Amino acid sequence: MKDTSPLMKDTSSENESLFLFAEMGAAPKIDLHGMFVEQALQELDQFLHHAFIEKDQIVTIIHGCGTGALQKAVHTHLSTIPFVREYRLSERSLGVTQVIFALS
Repeated sequence: MKDTSPLMKDTSSENESLFLFAEMGAAPKIDLHGMFVEQALQELDQFLHHAFIEKDQIVTIIHGCGTGALQKAVHTHLSTIPFVREYRLSERSLGVTQVIFALS
């Protein structure tokens, strides 16, 4: 079951290991901050689909802080994507979300 709450943590050790991997900067990432929502979501879709096809397990999305509008739009969009297993805000970096894919 996909997590639709960006702040809820899955306590499985596999997910925690993946989130740690992303926190260390080792996951593929996209920087959307400064973009308008419509453009950012188009770029995000392309990035997510490419990462999924490449079988990446986790990716990092940099949306920035600002007003929170882009973060909210990104999280709302992530909750509609079937191959997104879980996502959450980074514990170390403001304005960053990490996404785990459901590969199997």
